Amino acid sequence: MSANTPLKKRVSIAVLNAIAKAMEGRGSEDLIRLDNVSGYLVYFKDRDPNSDFFFGIKREEMSNNNTTIIYIAKKPASGSNINKLEMGVTIDQFANNFSTWLDALIHYSLPNILDDFILGSYQKEFYDEIEIIEEDANRAPFSYAEQLRLNCYLEDVIKNIDEFKTEKNKEQIEEIKLIAAGISEDITNETKNGIMKRLSLLWAKGRKTGIKVSGFLIKEFAKEFLKEGVKTIFETMKNPGKVTQLINLLNP
Repeated sequence: MSANTPLKKRVSIAVLNAIAKAMEGRGSEDLIRLDNVSGYLVYFKDRDPNSDFFFGIKREEMSNNNTTIIYIAKKPASGSNINKLEMGVTIDQFANNFSTWLDALIHYSLPNILDDFILGSYQKEFYDEIEIIEEDANRAPFSYAEQLRLNCYLEDVIKNIDEFKTEKNKEQIEEIKLIAAGISEDITNETKNGIMKRLSLLWAKGRKTGIKVSGFLIKEFAKEFLKEGVKTIFETMKNPGKVTQLINLLNP
């Protein structure tokens, strides 16, 4: 099978239908993304950039009794096993395995005592303001011009944020640089709101590190996206007025 074969044509219609049925009404679309990974026909990965959870389809084969066997790999293996598991399953077993894997991601996305509640609160506050409300925001990427601006912004962050590094915050600054590099790497393969969620995490990390750091991150963003020709990203935000107000506070 060619590497250029569309993903949906790499598997049988039975598998396609099982995937669609498992995702229907579950609200899991925002938690996963498709990726091209060698050795897999189809590869779903956890959208959390710091997670290694995945569900992959390796191949389909017909058994001696004319039963289709789908060879899969997934992590976590189950709700009680966080390790990777590989096995061959029938179509009914496939549907159950994919459903339980999605349920695991949904469960991990829920608030838990092990969460960093301050960081989560900051991220939610930012995302509630910069979420893109266009109809295709959870399916389509940013325009090429917007991707270029985003990349310039992230490169500036990585290059200049060391100005705010101290002995106390040096680990947090390095984390911020890693997040920025990760977003930059995925710009062309991520949806609009996928990027905005990760951007809100970047700003939340900066805010938890300190006001000066978060101010730098937001002001640098404004420098790129308030330029003529790319203001449209602000116009499609959920709460552009609050974002503009915040920028004005940082630029008295």
